Amino acid sequence: MPTKRIYKSSLSALIASCLAFAAEPSLGQENEAPEPVKVTKRNTASLQKTPAKVSASVENKSERVSVSKAAKPTGTRLKKSNDSSEVPASSLVDNAPLRVPSDEPAVVNEEPSPMASQEEWSYPSAYESVGAGYSGQGAPSTQVYIDTGILGSILSRTKVRIEGATFWGSGHTLQPLVTTRRPANSTTTDGRLDQTDTIALFGRSEVLDGTAPGVRISADLSLDAFNRQGILFRMFQASEIDNGYTNSGSTEAVVVRPFFDTASQATIVINHPGNADLTGRRRGTVNASITSDVAGGDLLLRTTLGRERSGAIDFLMGYQHVRLDESLLVSSSSTVLSTNETIPVGTVSELQDQFRTTNRFHGFALGLDSTFREGRWSFNSLFKLGMGNIEREIDINGFSRITVPGAPASVTESTNGLLARNTNNGSYRSDRFVVSPEVALTLGYRFSRRLDATLTYTYLGLPSVARAGEQLDPNLAVNLSNPPTGAVAPRFAEVNSNYSLHSLSYGIQWRY
Repeated sequence: MPTKRIYKSSLSALIASCLAFAAEPSLGQENEAPEPVKVTKRNTASLQKTPAKVSASVENKSERVSVSKAAKPTGTRLKKSNDSSEVPASSLVDNAPLRVPSDEPAVVNEEPSPMASQEEWSYPSAYESVGAGYSGQGAPSTQVYIDTGILGSILSRTKVRIEGATFWGSGHTLQPLVTTRRPANSTTTDGRLDQTDTIALFGRSEVLDGTAPGVRISADLSLDAFNRQGILFRMFQASEIDNGYTNSGSTEAVVVRPFFDTASQATIVINHPGNADLTGRRRGTVNASITSDVAGGDLLLRTTLGRERSGAIDFLMGYQHVRLDESLLVSSSSTVLSTNETIPVGTVSELQDQFRTTNRFHGFALGLDSTFREGRWSFNSLFKLGMGNIEREIDINGFSRITVPGAPASVTESTNGLLARNTNNGSYRSDRFVVSPEVALTLGYRFSRRLDATLTYTYLGLPSVARAGEQLDPNLAVNLSNPPTGAVAPRFAEVNSNYSLHSLSYGIQWRY
């Protein structure tokens, strides 16, 4: 081969290699944005029937891309433009076609978009939606998302239930503390507990077994986008349940307070018309009441054990608290009206007995919470065991004051009442490990995506509580000798019993 032709062939090969190398992207240009390509819309009859598809030709790679209005873009956003028909090739994602209006070109930019992530779309209410959104049909629509921040994200994963409730607890039998007899016979026998014609005005029946209004509140905060982990807060508060008696304004001619003296039954006369010679005539009032107040709540961690389309079952673990406070109070005031007694006329005798109990339960709780939904109806069941310590406090206080008229009047006070005296007055405390069961059954009906109506029955058991009416001396025994002689009475002996609380709740549940 001639030398001149060899040189020419080598020079041609070198030039071709340089041009080929220059055509490839350099190392510093690998991440640069590619050249824009033109999108040409075909106005053919077939495309008019299916306007969602257009063709995109890539000038430098002979690449064809289909663009459709049927799906939502991923990580990109559409912008209308009247003076541009360019689309960067890198923004055309496989299997994620873009929506292009049928009458205008569109530009797809690689700009950050305020769209929700996959987890956020599980809770779309974390963003406020305006417009029809990605309809996929008809004229183009607008979707605007406004980030509501951390608070909005928390609220979007929270369910709140507020229910009005009717509560009723287990009662107990109370000793007869105020009695009468009709008609009045004798100041020495009327109202005594050993008489068959004695009528109990307060006591000798079950107390604290009525109903009371209250409220139940629960809040469920999901800790992840799929509602598999959460925090459940529940609380309830019942209004005070009470029973009482007062003779103020009543027609009872005889009102006495019975007790057992060291040898026989006796009474303290509060109001009495007296006998024929006016012996034992008294005028007075008595107020007796017993109250019960209960409340509680828990803070639980919730973990989903299993879930399917129609329901789920969750495991609960956390802290539980219940308190039960009760009080028994009997106070009386009586004025002597007889003129032929050793006690001066106008002498006022005041007596007061008070028994208070406080129960505080703190425990570790384990339970299961299951939900089943069918259409608009749902059924929820909760079973839980609280295991921990119940702390009991009992306070007994007596008081008396005798005022004898004179100039000046003589007043004598002491810490001895009738059934609460120095022999049992004081504060007593005890502790015990108990297991507190709870069952809740809820029927719900969904009115909308956010609003449910609920009806709930709940049972709560609290073992080994101290109740005020059970701390009396069981025989109502009283030793009035001063100083006391013989048997000590009244005596203190702590009495414990099991307490049950029932409720029927009705309310609404709101999901933000």
